[in-house]
Formats: sequence, structure tokens, C-alpha cells
Amino acid sequence: MDLLSLRYFREVARREHVSRAAGELRVAQPSVSRTIARLEVPLAVRERVTVAEIADEPFITTRPGNWQRALLERLFTGIGRRPVISCEGDEPGATHFLIAAGLGIGLIPALARPELPHVPLAWLHLDTPDCVRTLDLVRREDSHLTTAARRFRAMAVAHFAARERPDRPGAETGAG
Repeated sequence: MDLLSLRYFREVARREHVSRAAGELRVAQPSVSRTIARLEVPLAVRERVTVAEIADEPFITTRPGNWQRALLERLFTGIGRRPVISCEGDEPGATHFLIAAGLGIGLIPALARPELPHVPLAWLHLDTPDCVRTLDLVRREDSHLTTAARRFRAMAVAHFAARERPDRPGAETGAG
């Protein structure tokens, strides 16, 4: 990857449109499209992958001690391999930007997908029953729940219970 490719990518992400980015960069639109296409990984055309299929890909993850890293290591231990880590950091929220920049692939919860519509990522379902996170809704035991809080709790419980159906195992992995 070179600086020109990153510049093109940044402008496409900023403008959210290849033609507008090409106009701003004062280059032909096909040139920008070809450059962006070279940044994509072959996984982007897939819908589902297994851990073994992505074992040789460079991963972007957090440092040891974070849930992303723990999950990544647990998944790779399950296939008797160690992940190839191309970039690690302290902020899980930065993972999607590094994936979008073409530095590798990473584990991002499917719940984050609606929050990242502006980031050009290809979302793949990771086929493994071992790829789960447990979320807890926590409150003070002696606190009064308002009507809004009770409704939120009911909505959250229903939402996550629906996501745990047997036909929806696994998680998503971002491939940029």
C-alpha cells in the first residue's frame, strides 16, 4: 500500500462517493476505482468464513487483556494456530478504521454494524460456535427502575434473546 492509495481511500471515505472523491482529487473516476479495488482483500466477496480459512490473514486487534484479543487467541487455539497480528492497539473502537485502511482484518461485533455505515468494510460471518460474547445489563439492586428503564430492559432482553437463536451462531469479522 502506498501513500497515494491511502489518499484516494481517505477521500472516498470522506466523500462517501467515488466520483465526488475523484473530482476533489482532480483525477479520473476509473483511476480512483482501480486504486480502491487493489486495496480490497479476496475475502470481501465471501459471506461466511471459518477460522482455518482466515488463519493466514494479517489481523488487527487490541493488546492482550481486551476482549477482542482474548477471543482471537481462543479461536486460533481451537485450530492449533497462532494469529498473524499486523497491528495491535489499546482502542477497540479504532479497529474498523485500520481494517478500512487495508492493514488487515479483525473481529468486530455484528452489533457494531449499524454504527459503521460510513466505513467501507466487507462484513463476513465467522462460522464457529465458539465466537460469542456475553453482555450483562447491570443496575444497582436497590434502585428504582423508571418506566423508561423497564421498557429498555425488556427491549434489550428480547433483542439479545432473539440473536441467540440456534440459526444465528458465530460473529462477524471485518475485512477491508
